[in-house]
Amino acid sequence: MSIVLQVPAANGGYVAVDTVALMEIEQEVARRTGPFRLIEVTNPQSGEPPGPASTTTQVVAHRLLSSMTVGGYEDMFVLRRGRFVDGTRLPLAGQPFVADDRIRTVARYDPANGVLEVDRPYAYAPYDGEEVELHHLEPEAELRPAVLGGLRRCFVVDRFPLETTNGSLYQAFDLTAVAPWITSRDQVYDVDIVTGAPAAQWQIEPYAGGLTLRIGEWNPGSMYVVNRRPAPAVTYPYPNGNGNGAVVRAGSVNEPWDDDDRFPISMDYGAAAGHIECWRSARPRMTLLAQTGMWPEQKEVAAEFTRVSTANFDPPRLNTTLPMWPRWWDSNLSNVR
Repeated sequence: MSIVLQVPAANGGYVAVDTVALMEIEQEVARRTGPFRLIEVTNPQSGEPPGPASTTTQVVAHRLLSSMTVGGYEDMFVLRRGRFVDGTRLPLAGQPFVADDRIRTVARYDPANGVLEVDRPYAYAPYDGEEVELHHLEPEAELRPAVLGGLRRCFVVDRFPLETTNGSLYQAFDLTAVAPWITSRDQVYDVDIVTGAPAAQWQIEPYAGGLTLRIGEWNPGSMYVVNRRPAPAVTYPYPNGNGNGAVVRAGSVNEPWDDDDRFPISMDYGAAAGHIECWRSARPRMTLLAQTGMWPEQKEVAAEFTRVSTANFDPPRLNTTLPMWPRWWDSNLSNVR
């Protein structure tokens, strides 16, 4: 189905109907790329039987308890996102949290006590009820760059307004200045007048580092540019959520990202894109797991991304409504399709 930005916003733009968080995409990609566990820290409470508690060097969880001598968690990455299982975020009063406590590696697993010993001490021990993730890919150096790279492969259909001047023919706009995510002419599907009818004799041409858009209508009023927009260029940063605070980002790891930043795409779309991107950026780890036959090979992942992207991105069809100007189809001054 098409991803349509259809709810009017206070600023005259549009707000996504549904969104998915960066954290949610990362967790789904982690499930597809190797062993992954989402666990709850369970420290002994008053009135409960005595047992080990989490410290600055160990994480305790009842879900890790086992009477069997099993392994498999050693060398996995421990990710603390600074949140409880109910979604409450740290830090809180009396419960500090620092960014340096996010990532550790499992040095030893004690199944009899449900204890993971980490390779380096935390500044603050894990709290009871805190959510902790176990990953195959390094969350900061491998997983997040791959997920962001995948998001750059995901697109939504966007429609944004241009303020024009009535009575002025052949108005020119710096398209790059008003829509920096448009980097090529084929990203523009249509230019509409306020009634929704397609405009005529509009033209997009490149200049050094950008694109210009020229309008050929005489009294167009408001104009709308229908375009293909990358998912990171419609980011709803935390804590705005689904509000009117969409910002334009490039999707680079060097930008300020939060686990709860949201994007107007489906979970499957973002996860499939992140999964195939892992084969490009973390190939050694992906190859080792695929050789066991327990995880999908690159060709399977690529086929899934093709299927999901076809289902989730539906570009506009050819608009056959006649515009205001006659014989626009003979003009070489328009790239109306």
